[in-house]
Amino acid sequence: MNSMYPKSNTVQAKGRSSSSTPAGPSRGPDHRRALHPGAEEEVRLPLRCARLPRHDALTQAVSPTTRLDWDAPGLARRLAAWAGPVSVRAVAQTGSTNTDLLETVRRLLPEQRVPQVLLAEEQTSGRGRMGRTWVAQAGASLTFSLAWPLRPLRGWSALSLAIGHALAQALQPWPHGQPPSGQGRLLLKWPNDLWWFDPPAAGARAGMPAYGRKLAGILIETVPWPASEPQEAAVAPDAGTRWVVVGVGVNVQAHQLDPQGLPPQGVAGTSAWRPQDEAPALWHLAADAVARAMVDFEAQGFGPIRTAVEQRDALIGQEVTLSAGPVPQGHCVGIAEDGALLVQADGRVHRVLAGEAQVRPAPPL
Repeated sequence: MNSMYPKSNTVQAKGRSSSSTPAGPSRGPDHRRALHPGAEEEVRLPLRCARLPRHDALTQAVSPTTRLDWDAPGLARRLAAWAGPVSVRAVAQTGSTNTDLLETVRRLLPEQRVPQVLLAEEQTSGRGRMGRTWVAQAGASLTFSLAWPLRPLRGWSALSLAIGHALAQALQPWPHGQPPSGQGRLLLKWPNDLWWFDPPAAGARAGMPAYGRKLAGILIETVPWPASEPQEAAVAPDAGTRWVVVGVGVNVQAHQLDPQGLPPQGVAGTSAWRPQDEAPALWHLAADAVARAMVDFEAQGFGPIRTAVEQRDALIGQEVTLSAGPVPQGHCVGIAEDGALLVQADGRVHRVLAGEAQVRPAPPL
């Protein structure tokens, strides 16, 4: 397939060290796929992972056509230090990083089946939950996807919450479960968004409902792991393993985004509290945090982080309206062990499942 980027050049790395961690630096499967493999510089890292075939992991670095230095090899080394071989690419523009990775993992040869990370400075046809679009602009936003082979021992339903919590913690760490003093709050908005809440205005009445602005969104899609040939049995993953593709979109410089199509209240960007960090530095933080959250969720499920997620969810304790589901309106009281939202109405607690309804804070009276 022809690429929109220049032909690749390959450089052979001598090896890796686990101590060389750099400081800095979106609904069901869609069959309309387009592969964008382009990036000019490449580095091969001789890495090993017990669950996957022995081979050189291919890491593609930033194309000269990108505006920023994303240091894809540095991120690859950071991930490889704990996860083994990972292919990392940064490209100037694509339609959708999720679409690209879904196509990529379907085409990988057995010896190439390692986790994948793909970033695009500009994304023109990004897909969000409920069929929404997410358009990225270079420098003003951060859009990337990860493809990882997973087989969660306790089901898939709360994965978006685990990833959202990890992303929020990476962007605004909360020591001891409390937001930093003097800052606004970066909260989860069940099931797959992050909202920014500015500090309360002087004189605001205690208990007044707070209304946030969207800062980030997550889209999760999966495809089956390809059937293994007999000769691959020794390195094939466990039965039930799927490729999980997680798309992440983060607003960085919200004031630089095209206002057309944005909600009336606008959106927020990380520059509200991290003005010194540009998109490449945030990519390294966020991609590492999301990858670790996926691996932890596979092994441990949602239980260990359920309380932390509830502490950080914007809907809990609020009156909410539902676009569908068991009730049209109610009081959000928590999150169930499987990630369902718990809404109290008519003297009962109802379960709302992700994908079943859109949930919003109820408008003020």
